[in-house]
Amino acid sequence: MKIGIVSSAVESLVLFKILNKYDCEYIVYFDSFMASYGDKDFGTSLAAVKKGVETLQKQGAEMIIVPPVYELALLKEGENQILPLFREYLFEFVFKYSLVGKLGIFGDGEELSVAQKLISDFATQYILQSAQSATKRFHFPFVFWSEKLGVAKGLLSQLSWKSYLTNTLLKHQLLPFKDAMIDTLIPLNYCIFASEKTVAKFFNFKKIRFHTLASLDQIFSSFLKDKNLNTYSVRILTTDSVASLFEQKRLVWLMQRGKKIVLETERI
Repeated sequence: MKIGIVSSAVESLVLFKILNKYDCEYIVYFDSFMASYGDKDFGTSLAAVKKGVETLQKQGAEMIIVPPVYELALLKEGENQILPLFREYLFEFVFKYSLVGKLGIFGDGEELSVAQKLISDFATQYILQSAQSATKRFHFPFVFWSEKLGVAKGLLSQLSWKSYLTNTLLKHQLLPFKDAMIDTLIPLNYCIFASEKTVAKFFNFKKIRFHTLASLDQIFSSFLKDKNLNTYSVRILTTDSVASLFEQKRLVWLMQRGKKIVLETERI
């Protein structure tokens, strides 16, 4: 099973915390030339993501993982090779277990500008659970509160995932969600899952829910049912330098399954 992954920096590669459990051939389109997608105009970044998808299709990828907001945009356009990981995360966890229909969106500024509309459009297909329908104060259509990821994203990429500075700043940026009394946090950048323990502990799950990588793992494994799994391998196609990737020793270790394989790299 060949699975492509589009990532402009290391954010989507955090998913290897779960992907390395499965014997698939992973082809990474590491678009360091455009890093980071979330800091650029959404249309420009979407075009870059499409270029990455096209490259991975030519490499034989059967399913392709792209950053969350771009996944929704491409699915809406009818791109059928995009693995709907984030869409299923929304439907099977965020929407399904929302307590009062107040959702917090946490991501990059340019992506925030289009994320709420995309999520709202997909949410029209959602059917409320019986408990949600019975809750008089449940908001449907869902209501949203948005906050920019900002400086924390850079620290999540550059410092240790357990860095005191990173986690302290991250909690500071999450504070407005508590004040807004949301019931579920929606991360628009997979790098947030690098510090999922900090996020989960910061919120009281009974009041504000953050669904961790275990949720994404459950979704991903469901897509692999009845698929032909083979030898685990990781090949990296880079548009520029891979230095920023190999500086992330913990991430490289995960991709290598604890140094059990060699990462193949190719400049395109």
